[in-house]
Amino acid sequence: MGDTDLSYFRDTIQQDPPVKTKPKYLAHRNIKTARDILREKVIAVIGGTIDSQMDSIKALKVLREIKQTLISDLITARIPVNSREAAFKIFATLNDRGLRLSPPDLLLSFLMETAPDSDRKEIRSIWTQMIQKMGTHDIHDFLRAMWVSKYGDLKQDDLFTALKKHIEKNQLSSLDFAKLCGNECDDYIDLVAADEKELPPEVFPYVRALMRETQL
Repeated sequence: MGDTDLSYFRDTIQQDPPVKTKPKYLAHRNIKTARDILREKVIAVIGGTIDSQMDSIKALKVLREIKQTLISDLITARIPVNSREAAFKIFATLNDRGLRLSPPDLLLSFLMETAPDSDRKEIRSIWTQMIQKMGTHDIHDFLRAMWVSKYGDLKQDDLFTALKKHIEKNQLSSLDFAKLCGNECDDYIDLVAADEKELPPEVFPYVRALMRETQL
């Protein structure tokens, strides 16, 4: 659980009764959506109201089965490692073996893996600030827009592979690239949040079209 998500998860999911908190970031919205879906599924099975003794017995049976599934049928694997580098390698390997991770997750893992210890805290801080600035916007859309605006459309490689090759080819340090992303993020937010009233009438349609194209 990331720093920007932990308090929201505790307040809205773990606390009983939950705190009504408006989602600030995309991850918050995903957490809320997952909770709402699960709650609706449970209510659909046990019913919103229970009118008879038989309904009560059936509802309790279903709830016990759900509880048993959570307790015994879900497994969390713990893999001890001796270094951060090993942890990053495992993270990337899981993606190669089928547990597909998003390009932003892979990019952050790559930057942290290749950075010296002295830079990792600042990289993490820059990334957290980017997520906070994004709010409910998707950081994947931002990274793709940044790539397309500088280097054109992706031809053969996926987004993460293209970014990784670019960093390695140009021998960019992880911290320098993180700072570049942080600076570009400010311009991106200005574009996606652009108000039609704040732009010349002849410019606004092109800005909107550009943002849609980079997110496809």
